[in-house]
Amino acid sequence: MNSGGWKTKNKFVSDKGEENNNYRDEADKEQEKRKEEIGLYKRKIDLIVFLPDSLLINEPSLREKTYKYLQIVRSLSIFRVNKLVIYHDPLLDIEPRYDKELIMKLHNYYLIPPYLRKKLIPIDPMLKYVGAAPPLRLLIHSVGSKPVIGEYRQGYVEKKHSSYVLVDAGLKKLVRVKCIDGCPSREKVILFKLTSTRPLEGEYRKLYHSILYTGPILEYIDDLFREIKKLRDNEYYLMATSKYGKKVCLNLLSSLRKSFRELYRGIVVLFGAPYYGLYEIFRGYGKSLEEYVDIVINILPNQGTKTVRMEEALHSTLSIINLII
Repeated sequence: MNSGGWKTKNKFVSDKGEENNNYRDEADKEQEKRKEEIGLYKRKIDLIVFLPDSLLINEPSLREKTYKYLQIVRSLSIFRVNKLVIYHDPLLDIEPRYDKELIMKLHNYYLIPPYLRKKLIPIDPMLKYVGAAPPLRLLIHSVGSKPVIGEYRQGYVEKKHSSYVLVDAGLKKLVRVKCIDGCPSREKVILFKLTSTRPLEGEYRKLYHSILYTGPILEYIDDLFREIKKLRDNEYYLMATSKYGKKVCLNLLSSLRKSFRELYRGIVVLFGAPYYGLYEIFRGYGKSLEEYVDIVINILPNQGTKTVRMEEALHSTLSIINLII
């Protein structure tokens, strides 16, 4: 007979009353907390996504463009993509200058912590519908109005001194942040760790910017092929997506998983445009897709719809990659 308690079909009942259940509840909470904390950090293997500058061309209104771009940024952030690179679609008849300006403003808005937006982002008609979309909620942004020792926060540097800075971090008072390895020179928004609540104090290390995930960096490029060549030379694995590519299967994923961990510094995933796939885009540049990438994959074989939207293809592809890196 078990002296510590007895089992029912679905649970363990302890002779010590609720003590065992409380312990297991706390253990589950701690386990979930540790899982969540992983999302605070950047990936050990770089993950970079390439999208065309025509990504919003199908959206007729500012509201729809805003909502679609948030979906894209959310997918990138959920899977901790390090960088979003936007290349020019050569088959596009018009230069999407308005969309470029909108994308840059939306990207900056979403990656600023909510408690700093009023201070840092002026009223702008292009940001009219940001409130209609669901919030991004990066883990680094998910801090409360009350300070907690040990938490990481982003803050706006109000004043600089030789060994510390005064930072607005969405709290009632400015935080005195000690510079452990030198104060920030140009950055206005910094990452720091809260070390005291009375008084409000924290510490700044350059390392925090290297390891903590604050969303994908946005970069526009003029020369797609020069950028691809540079990444290949730096030992990045280049993956193109196309309905004409290899169908995803367990054997393919297993071999890719081994390659990623042993041979490459990072992974680059290229996506086509709303009207044209990567094969057509590369032909538009007079190039062959297979010469520039390591693999072309079909992430959604036997799809049940005639078309797959860019944001759907992006999320589906990153879901698979997330399992193997």
